[in-house]
Amino acid sequence: MTTSITLIPDFLQTDSNNLFYLKITADTQVKRDNAVVFVPPFAEEMNKSRKMMSSMLKRIAARADGYIFDFSGTGDSQGNFNDQTWQSWCADFNRFVKTVMEQNQYQSLQIISLRTGSLVLSEASRLSEFDSFRPFIKAVHMWNPVLNSSQFFNQFLRIQLAAEMMKESDNKRTAKDLVIELQEKGELEVAGYMINSQLYQQLVAASAAFSGEMSGCAIRIYDLNARGAVTPAIQNGVSKHFPEHGNAQLIGVQGDQFWSTQEISVSEALINATETNIMEMQS
Repeated sequence: MTTSITLIPDFLQTDSNNLFYLKITADTQVKRDNAVVFVPPFAEEMNKSRKMMSSMLKRIAARADGYIFDFSGTGDSQGNFNDQTWQSWCADFNRFVKTVMEQNQYQSLQIISLRTGSLVLSEASRLSEFDSFRPFIKAVHMWNPVLNSSQFFNQFLRIQLAAEMMKESDNKRTAKDLVIELQEKGELEVAGYMINSQLYQQLVAASAAFSGEMSGCAIRIYDLNARGAVTPAIQNGVSKHFPEHGNAQLIGVQGDQFWSTQEISVSEALINATETNIMEMQS
């Protein structure tokens, strides 16, 4: 029997901005006790990943209500990108989840974070508002988490450098040059995104490690790559940031990294692996 999926777009009003979100559910007449919330990635990776995130939540819609939201200044949420900070996005996440849990009286919560979404989640876990829904978290599922924020930002800057290389100019800059410009001018445009210096400083200082109160939470870390085996980068990063977290499990998945492919793509293998673990945590 085919499950009928309902998509419900709406806005959540916060103290500062209206956050756009999409609720994915199977039957609006049936009250579900379980919720799954996505923490989206950064900049263009978010646009490339929307189909994948919605496909994941549609798969589990019969057993859990799913939510995808846009941070302030991104997507359809209110605000300007160049006014945002990493801390404001952490606050967005906490306010959104807190409100969703309270309004719907869910009894369990699982969180899926993609790429830099894992950094937001980890940073958010240190803020007081996170405590309001921490007891309901059954598991965290990290899809290819960014475990080195400075390295990630340098890779992000290469998008701008690649665009400049396409132009006929003798002025060949480096990532270091762009960082200096960002710090001196207070902002820098990269691939159409205006990055302010505060966002940059908070992003590169972000840690993937959770607060101590999360030590008992089940964590599933998925490494999607061409080989299907967990890479040394993920292994070393997990050992560094989760040294005493006995509930962290690494899972290698074979497939294309959809957040960076030329065409919009979906990884059924990653959806299958995540669905299995989500259902296991609900039982």
